[in-house]
Amino acid sequence: MKFLRILILAFISINDLYAQGTERFELYFSTYNHVEGIDSYKITNEEIVVSVKGLVDEKDNVVYISKMRQDIFEKTKSIKFQSLEDSYFNNCIMATSGSEYFIGFRYGAISKQISLHHYYQKNIANLVELINLSVPEEYHIDYVGEDTQQYCP
Repeated sequence: MKFLRILILAFISINDLYAQGTERFELYFSTYNHVEGIDSYKITNEEIVVSVKGLVDEKDNVVYISKMRQDIFEKTKSIKFQSLEDSYFNNCIMATSGSEYFIGFRYGAISKQISLHHYYQKNIANLVELINLSVPEEYHIDYVGEDTQQYCP
């Protein structure tokens, strides 16, 4: 009986280790400004990486890497990305103006891509705040404000 109990506990432990391996968290947040280029932020369980790409550059240049603070990581992971729409578009801003935001998210079997065109969305604003807490001020994301007009005919 004792052997059976040890065998069951070992099986549960192996399953837990396997589940942890498949529950890898990855989040990509990119901003595109029609004048400045692309800034990209990659967040994983371990780190945050910031890279920039000018309008004529062919590859991303990594400008900042840091270990991810656990408290910020847990808050980031708790955002319910799967409940968000795939696309948000601000009809008050021309398509060739404003800022574009792209989010790619994967956590275990869940994945989601979201694009926003100069559009305020509260969950995304919370994400931006968490990212900005994780990087030096020079790499802060300038996200549109809650007062941004976005419902035009």
